[in-house]
Amino acid sequence: MTNADSTFKAAIDIGTNTVLLLIAEEQPDGRLRIIREEQRIPRLGRGVDRDRTLHPDSMERVLKVLREYSELIGVALDRYGLGEVPLTPVVTATSAVRDAANRQEFLERVKAQTGWEIRLLSGDEEAAATFRGALRVLPAAASKKADRALVLDIGGGSTEAAFGSFDFTGKPQAFVSVDAGCVRFTERFLQPPAEDHAAAFPYADFRPEVPQIEACRKAVAGALQQMEPVRQLLRAEKEAGHLPVMAGVAGTVTTLAFMELGMHEYSASALNGTRISRDRLTYWIEWAAARTPREMEHAFPLVMEGRADIVLSGLLILDEAMAFFGFDELLVSTGGIRHGAF
Repeated sequence: MTNADSTFKAAIDIGTNTVLLLIAEEQPDGRLRIIREEQRIPRLGRGVDRDRTLHPDSMERVLKVLREYSELIGVALDRYGLGEVPLTPVVTATSAVRDAANRQEFLERVKAQTGWEIRLLSGDEEAAATFRGALRVLPAAASKKADRALVLDIGGGSTEAAFGSFDFTGKPQAFVSVDAGCVRFTERFLQPPAEDHAAAFPYADFRPEVPQIEACRKAVAGALQQMEPVRQLLRAEKEAGHLPVMAGVAGTVTTLAFMELGMHEYSASALNGTRISRDRLTYWIEWAAARTPREMEHAFPLVMEGRADIVLSGLLILDEAMAFFGFDELLVSTGGIRHGAF
């Protein structure tokens, strides 16, 4: 948020795996002109599914990122001659902080070191903000006559589905959050037995076996049953003659699109509006299942660093979700909570 005379805004999304910064200028039509975006992967939620606490080292990694982002916001303001304009970011936190018994300690440490108040989003609030943010950055032609959108957000600790009119200024008609995230399910299903855990993380040379992958799929399918109300509404809208599209956001989806396009440099504008078939998703699941995190990072270092060990579980969640909702194609968006939190 800024003062009343400025349309420059900043938002920070503290997720289970990433901490994301957005600095943008709001246009008269509500769309955003992106000034700067940054991503860091401190993995705040490491071990939260098991221990229900935020580890001190994880908290310190996030605090370091927040201090860096504070400096970057100042640099951006100076660049645009707005150095005297107060620009306090909207700072949100999601699944990992929600689930942690020591979340208050983390919120207080952030307040003490940055002066920022964190808004801890419920699963429903997270889904609503993501819905707006996902549609807000898509090119106008991306919908291809679609008048309804199902937005899927695969996070580190949870996955949200939101459905409503293809209108980034409104709110979704229905949204559900389930505890099925790529960090959470990697830790549950796609790692070595506890007695074999190495001191280093991620397990660079570990490759899950088929039974582990199938167990992960089964757990995802079970979790998705909680999204039945959204699926029922989707079906009713189809029967009424509306044309829905499925849009995906967050690291799993953008990494998938990056690989599918064979990119060598990250470009949000190139990724936004990309369409990926479920057949191609199947190809990339098989590709990831056949490789270790070290091998995946070597193949796509720009998007795999800090993420390679959780990519497979994210792709499995995406595949099960596309099957559950009955979509054969996914529309990629680089938007998210930070784009909708303003």
